[in-house]
Amino acid sequence: VGVAFTRYQTAYFQGKYGNLDASVISYGPCQTPTLNFCVQRHQRIASFQPEPFWAVRPYISKGGASIMLEWARGRIFDVEVGAMFQKLVGAVTFFAALLAFW
Repeated sequence: VGVAFTRYQTAYFQGKYGNLDASVISYGPCQTPTLNFCVQRHQRIASFQPEPFWAVRPYISKGGASIMLEWARGRIFDVEVGAMFQKLVGAVTFFAALLAFW
């Protein structure tokens, strides 16, 4: 439908309006929803407000070698929850560092 209507629309409007700058007047049923998704995403990015977060970064040291462990959850947005995880990890004989990021 989009291709056929684009051809029809282009021929129809170019004949009526001589000063029409567009060589093709495009129509597609997917263009409006796609444009809406782009506008919504742009608005979300433009209204983004950064907030502080914390990460638990435990590591193991043995014989002079250290391994930093990764946590699948990644970020914590509540410092008290981060401190709780630090205590839990520290109780298992790991050294846990609670690092604050801005």
